[in-house]
Amino acid sequence: MRHIKSYIAALSLLLTIAACDKEGDQMVVSGLEASQLTATTDNLVLNKSLRNQQVLSLVWSSSDLTVSDESAAIPSGFPIYTLQASASEDFSKVIAYPEASLSHSFTGAELNTLANTAGLPVDVASPLYFRMLTQLGNNLAPAISQVIKVSVTPYFIDMTKLFVLSKDQSTTLATLSSPTANGEYAGFISATGWMNVYMMEGDDTLWGNDGVTGKDFALSSDTKTHWNCWFPGSKGCYYITMSTNNKAWTATFMPDITVGGDVSATLAFDTKDNLWKGTVITTADNANITLSSKGDKYDVTTGASQSTESHLFFAESSTGVLTLAEAAGNIAVAKAGTYTLKIDLNNPTQWTYELTSGIEEEEEEVITTLYLPGIDDKTKGGWVFDSFINQSSDEGIFIGVVYVDSNEGFIMHTVKDDWSSTYFSMGETEGTLVKNGSPKKSITAPAAGTYILTVNLNTLTYSFKALGDVLYLYGLNDAWNFNTTIAKTGNGTYSGTAVVTQKSEWGFKLAIENGNWDDFFGGYEGTLYFKGGNITDDATPGTYTINVDLINGTYQMTLQ
Repeated sequence: MRHIKSYIAALSLLLTIAACDKEGDQMVVSGLEASQLTATTDNLVLNKSLRNQQVLSLVWSSSDLTVSDESAAIPSGFPIYTLQASASEDFSKVIAYPEASLSHSFTGAELNTLANTAGLPVDVASPLYFRMLTQLGNNLAPAISQVIKVSVTPYFIDMTKLFVLSKDQSTTLATLSSPTANGEYAGFISATGWMNVYMMEGDDTLWGNDGVTGKDFALSSDTKTHWNCWFPGSKGCYYITMSTNNKAWTATFMPDITVGGDVSATLAFDTKDNLWKGTVITTADNANITLSSKGDKYDVTTGASQSTESHLFFAESSTGVLTLAEAAGNIAVAKAGTYTLKIDLNNPTQWTYELTSGIEEEEEEVITTLYLPGIDDKTKGGWVFDSFINQSSDEGIFIGVVYVDSNEGFIMHTVKDDWSSTYFSMGETEGTLVKNGSPKKSITAPAAGTYILTVNLNTLTYSFKALGDVLYLYGLNDAWNFNTTIAKTGNGTYSGTAVVTQKSEWGFKLAIENGNWDDFFGGYEGTLYFKGGNITDDATPGTYTINVDLINGTYQMTLQ
């Protein structure tokens, strides 16, 4: 289409300059000149860290076209500029860039891709040649600029790997493999329900969900229109494939792995260690076991809410690693006994298994944070995992300050953004909790406001304590009273001034109620803790501005 438009425009220009006001008159276009081409550098050593940085810019001069008849005008889009790049000075093979402006900039990734496409060897400084073609039409002889030579050292682009990235593209969640670098990738990933991801190839091509069709599992590399891909609602291990050729991906959820052959057992997926684990008991020497999984496959035909049945079969290769096969292969167990079987599918080029004698004790889940989706959904516009409280110094006790503004209550989850993680919901009465209860009953939220939320997972109880409009600084100037206050300025924030006449021998506290000696905040070096140590930032006498953020657990004392 681009070429058709160029031909039409060029024909329009030629018809214009060939027109006559009267028979025998002819208009002439002049001013077409070869551009002067300049580059910002003549030597570049590329590496992956430069992939998003602008490393080379080319700028060229313009042609000022005129028509002999002043009543005629030059159509827009003329002259036509085309930047050419080549690995050879004679430009026997070129990579062309149609241009609409008078400059072209390359990021490190773009220039590296150009160098690889042009055939430059990796890790070797080699010349890359540029020139500019200026013409009145694609079928007309161009004016050619001088040739610019830039020494470029490209880096290796490994197209055998595809990286599954987090929604913000900051973390690699899994790596898929394409052994022949043919754009067909496969591998396994540990995913949470409805997890959002992008996929990046070795040349930094970023794939997301096709934003034009909006269809689940359809892919696009157009960063201007695509958005993140997403997994179905089940948490656990998925076998995923990705095809750049078909611009689609699939996700097969594996609820378990069946151990068959001479035994009957089931392996469960440990999301903490990203391993499959289970106990296998053989009753005879040289017993054979097999590994398979009946999964739920999601693709462009099913979407993320429906699935089709799909079977995965494993076999042992000659090198002792696992591979996918048409049928499950036998794995020999030399001695009869009880074993712990672990399968590691994280490395896409080396899936391994391990059999160890005995039964491995399961570790209890370590919970350090409770996330509170729904507690502020009126403010946040939905159930998100932004609000949380952390474990205190006492095991199983979680305390924090939260802003509450809830429509229908909230739930406590142990993993951020993971709806399938361990959760605590409403017990039989307000103030009580149940672990992984069914049905999942929302915890009743108090009226909108800022509260201290205390959760005891040992007794499965919780409580709210409302915060008031002031905080009391008791102990300041060694005056252990509630006369000095700072006022509320927002949700969980307080600010005010205080005069320090002498350093307090023991420091001071931030009490939440007049006369309440038990509920207070202390801290040091700008960090607050509920019932923490006394604050001792009052060494120098003077007037201080004090700012407190109880939700984020911070404070500032600034001497005026």
